[in-house]
Amino acid sequence: MVLKLKGKQDHKYYNFIMCGRYALTAKEEDLVRKFLPKPVSQETFKGKDFEPRYNITPSLHVLTIRQDVGSDDSDQMDRGAERSAHWHRWGLVPLWAVDAKIGYKMINARSETVAEKPAFGSAIKYRRCLLPASGFFEWQRKESYKPKTPYYFYPTDGEPLAMAGLWETWKSPNGGSVLSCCILTTEANALMEPIHHRMPVLLDERDYDCWLDRKMTTPEKLKPFLKPCREGLLSRRPVSSLVNSPKNDGPEILAEINPDTGYFVEETDFEDLFKQP
Repeated sequence: MVLKLKGKQDHKYYNFIMCGRYALTAKEEDLVRKFLPKPVSQETFKGKDFEPRYNITPSLHVLTIRQDVGSDDSDQMDRGAERSAHWHRWGLVPLWAVDAKIGYKMINARSETVAEKPAFGSAIKYRRCLLPASGFFEWQRKESYKPKTPYYFYPTDGEPLAMAGLWETWKSPNGGSVLSCCILTTEANALMEPIHHRMPVLLDERDYDCWLDRKMTTPEKLKPFLKPCREGLLSRRPVSSLVNSPKNDGPEILAEINPDTGYFVEETDFEDLFKQP
């Protein structure tokens, strides 16, 4: 199926904070292979309807990978713990928060100062996680009078990315609880720098266990992980302002545009887009 998209894009929504959109379009079996130990149960994703998401926005429940440690089994503690999948609301709610709405301001944490901030100081020691992603979006502004152009950054090899994150459990006054999370950011690498001065912390697969290790409680020892990703890991392409609206969540969001004209390419094959990272 080939669908032609023409015309200027809607720039109604374009003011975003850093790391405010990402996509997760990988298949469930690929995520299990990449992030979870074998064997895993058929209820890996806790009964959630797992579907491709092209425009994940703050306050949504997002997939996280955590390390689980048995509190009463000392032998299990010695052997380490297995990873498991969970769903957390994107926007970390600190333990001391009076209202969960503070999470809207806590979708990211600067890795350089995360250990110093009251909102993140406990989580960086004891509650670290991975946020799987197929890619993420950042916006570029060349001239102040022109709307920003969104760019999609995705893995060159097609494998899912692992964004470094923190998670928290907040207890509400009425007795309920909220599982929440945030994404750690760092300075931009060479590919990102022309678009934005910050980017998510992306972890190499060999570092997953060290990052998730709940017995590692010294933030200073985590600093080697909190750096820009290696060159070559990511590719980028300009995309339309469809991503600016949370209402849009389809493969057309990943379609490349000409950033100078704001038009889609002449022909866009959406079947191919489903296969892309």
